Amino acid sequence: MIKWFLSIFFVFSIITAGQYGFLRNPAISPDGNTIVFSYSSDLWQVSSAGGTAFRITGMDGDEDYPSFSPDGKYLAFSSNQDGNYNIYMVPAEGGEIRQLTWNDANDYVETWNWSSQNIYFSSGRENMISTFMVPAEGGTPKRLFSPGHFFNLPHNISINPADGTFLFNESWESFRFDNRKRYKGPFNPDIKSYDLKTGDYRKLTDWEGKDMWPEFDKSGNLYFVSDRYNEEFNLYRLKEGKAERLTGFQTSLRRPSVSAEGNKIVFEKDYRIFIYDTGSGKSKPVNINLFDNKVLPLETKFETSGEITYFDISPMVKKSPSFPEADYLFQIKRENLLMSLTRSQKKELPKRFG
Repeated sequence: MIKWFLSIFFVFSIITAGQYGFLRNPAISPDGNTIVFSYSSDLWQVSSAGGTAFRITGMDGDEDYPSFSPDGKYLAFSSNQDGNYNIYMVPAEGGEIRQLTWNDANDYVETWNWSSQNIYFSSGRENMISTFMVPAEGGTPKRLFSPGHFFNLPHNISINPADGTFLFNESWESFRFDNRKRYKGPFNPDIKSYDLKTGDYRKLTDWEGKDMWPEFDKSGNLYFVSDRYNEEFNLYRLKEGKAERLTGFQTSLRRPSVSAEGNKIVFEKDYRIFIYDTGSGKSKPVNINLFDNKVLPLETKFETSGEITYFDISPMVKKSPSFPEADYLFQIKRENLLMSLTRSQKKELPKRFG
């Protein structure tokens, strides 16, 4: 068996544009004009009206779970460039990326406080999952509701702008199995609230299925996701203690992000990003184009056993280019050693070195 290893110094990128799927975990800016989402291991930014998105991170690992600060100045996110997810932040207009947590467990950004000074994140650093706070200026993370609390798995945190009350879920069904539909049982997640100052605890919903992902706008309007309508996850608003359905999708939505101004809500549905206008009460997909860089890896392995039909020696370099009767052909240009690759459905005649 002959194995060819090609070290490709320069490769011309194949640029494609079009409507993409598998866009995940969108976050919307406070004014509702900008969306940041995760795709192809990086974070991308696009207008909430749609259009061409551009890449805003390019770290070694995956970047995910973006969240805008309420003042719109910063973007927090999680990245696993060191092996596990830690918390990072970057100016929303671009600039230096700062790392805020260093831990062996995974840290997932959830939200900010309304003064844009603290970032709340879920982490498994002390148990399966709990919520922690780290100052945006840096410092030691602190566990929420600790010490002396009775909430074992708080996550999906949102903060009431009026009184600072924390809303959350507390079930593995809304953490590990948030994609599982039609669950009804003792571990169904409800929306709960707790006031750190007064110790007041309340359960705001009591649906037998799943109520998840509470989100406030700055006026105190509370939105969440529930499967109470048709056993698919749809968007709701909690108004005067009653759940008001806002969407009636036949396929489930995930992870809503509400603008601080309260005018727009973005969410993931059918592997695409949708936006809900709170004024009109209408939802629509956000048409997003991506210019994706389709590059070959720096080292590419070719299996050519039994496929070689031509062989020649370059007079300038001691290399042996071969032309198998396969999809990929390559040649070495004797002046700049630039590798080129072509794909064809028919046999191409090899080019001899001159």
